[in-house]
Amino acid sequence: MKTNRPQKIAGYAELFVKLHVLTKEQKQDIIQSMKNR
Repeated sequence: MKTNRPQKIAGYAELFVKLHVLTKEQKQDIIQSMKNR
């Protein structure tokens, strides 16, 4: 469990950065793809 948590946090951090960089249209595409998973 302990090894899994930092990866998850890193994933969220990466996603957070991407959301700031991307345009609103691209954000919606990512949100849709995440909901479909």
